[in-house]
Amino acid sequence: MNKELKQGADPKMKAGYHVGVVADIPIAGLVYAEPGILLSSRGVKVEGEGSEVTANALWIDVPLNLACRIPLTEGLQLQPLLGLNLSFGLDNKVESSDGTPEEGLINPYGQNNFDVGLNIGVGLLFRQFYAGIQYQHGFLNTCDPDPRQIGEFQTGDDPVARSRNLQFSVGYNF
Repeated sequence: MNKELKQGADPKMKAGYHVGVVADIPIAGLVYAEPGILLSSRGVKVEGEGSEVTANALWIDVPLNLACRIPLTEGLQLQPLLGLNLSFGLDNKVESSDGTPEEGLINPYGQNNFDVGLNIGVGLLFRQFYAGIQYQHGFLNTCDPDPRQIGEFQTGDDPVARSRNLQFSVGYNF
């Protein structure tokens, strides 16, 4: 997860994991629909003004991808994919190195528990074994606005956090 911060802090992505199931549904010829459900961990570390803030989130991802299986050799296929991703937040833990909330770095008012974004990726399928890389680009701000400003003009100081995830996958097709 990456944060867009107006204060100039430099966010760092944290490694996480994803585990789940994806279906391969043939549509036509080489084209497959690949809906799935995944449990994904995401995180960000932000350093600024003498302290460090770490956020770790747990999400349910529902990818809705279209993939094309391009034969390369006997048993080996290239598999580019493109689609939408629906994400539902389950948990978000925020820790600060000095034990206090970081005003402007992490939103003290919470997190939106829904995101929608774009998936783009490519993989190799060797017989039933899969290895791939995928990028998720979230469209929605996952930080809640300051509740004191709801219904009023929002200031430019409201925190903005959008998901930017790079995923490496390995799998086995049954």
